[in-house]
Amino acid sequence: MNTASSNDYNNGLFEEIRLLSSEIQSLLRQGVRDGVNERIVYRDGILRAWFASVKSSIDLTRQQQDFLENLLEVEKALLEQIRDEQSTLASHQRGHKQTRHYQSMSRH
Repeated sequence: MNTASSNDYNNGLFEEIRLLSSEIQSLLRQGVRDGVNERIVYRDGILRAWFASVKSSIDLTRQQQDFLENLLEVEKALLEQIRDEQSTLASHQRGHKQTRHYQSMSRH
């Protein structure tokens, strides 16, 4: 692949990664969980292809480097938010279970 077509290929992959990442983040912020994992897996496959493609020419543009660093930070924060939500839900479920247990005990 010559340099021009390699750059076009890399830029196309990068744009697809950027768009998928924006979509994934938007869905997570909206609380949508169905289908998100599949999108993440698909996006990660494209990311691997992109990294393999640029491996020989590691010179990322400043814009690409900034985007990837920001992407990592945003997705770390979103994952932490999801963990917190899951922990809160689990805590509420335990509380409901205990309440039902006490209610059933008070009836007997």
